[in-house]
Amino acid sequence: MALRKSSRQAGDGAEAAGAEVSSSGRRGAPRGLPDGRPRGHFAVYVGDSRNRHIVPISLLSHPQFQLLLQWAEEEFGFDHQMGLTLPCDELFFIFLTSALR
Repeated sequence: MALRKSSRQAGDGAEAAGAEVSSSGRRGAPRGLPDGRPRGHFAVYVGDSRNRHIVPISLLSHPQFQLLLQWAEEEFGFDHQMGLTLPCDELFFIFLTSALR
């Protein structure tokens, strides 16, 4: 398979500034999503204070994290207004996600 050369000239600074070119050709779009999440990550709310944590989507394939999601479904159901809220202690969540990465 042949690689297509970029039409950008070397040294235009777009890569160095952390910008990318969107499919519409617009330069300077920040990497990630508008709410501050990097691509490939999602937000969950954890603990009594509902602190927001950003986790990689790769955690969705881990059986331990899937159990946590089932627990959230039993606790809150699917029609919950605050996004994905996990009904566990924040320290437990941090320990679990650290172990799974």
